[in-house]
Amino acid sequence: MFGRIKKWLVDRRLKKRRSLFRYWNGKREVYGDPFSIWRQILNHPKFNAETMAFLVDEGSEPETTICVEAMCEIFGVQRWDAETQTGLTDMEIIMLLDGFDNYLSTVKKNSSLGATSSPATASESSTSTEPQTEATNSSSDATSTSSEQSCAGG
Repeated sequence: MFGRIKKWLVDRRLKKRRSLFRYWNGKREVYGDPFSIWRQILNHPKFNAETMAFLVDEGSEPETTICVEAMCEIFGVQRWDAETQTGLTDMEIIMLLDGFDNYLSTVKKNSSLGATSSPATASESSTSTEPQTEATNSSSDATSTSSEQSCAGG
């Protein structure tokens, strides 16, 4: 009994620390790697978010169908099947993209790049002819955001 509770608490803490996108797949909440999802959206052979987003918002065809099919591939979800009563509706699938965009905005807004040093400048009294180098700050690489956001609930 206590072992299960401890495992649940540890799992919960680990999920909160990790920056994963959480969404409803029609059966349960699942987690996805945001960088992998983002790359798949940017590199999808049929769907171009920049040119099609406005048309999808208007409900234009075939752009809306292309978007729904692309999001099914990217997020690994199924379209609604009335016979089996499973899957996500087209609107829920489109909202996955909207929820992912909101997730990225939240992560970007809440992330800190850490302290950065200003470029080094040579003083007038310096006689050195070699350029000065700027020290790099590796603390920005270690900064992580643990933001999770749910897109479509059930």
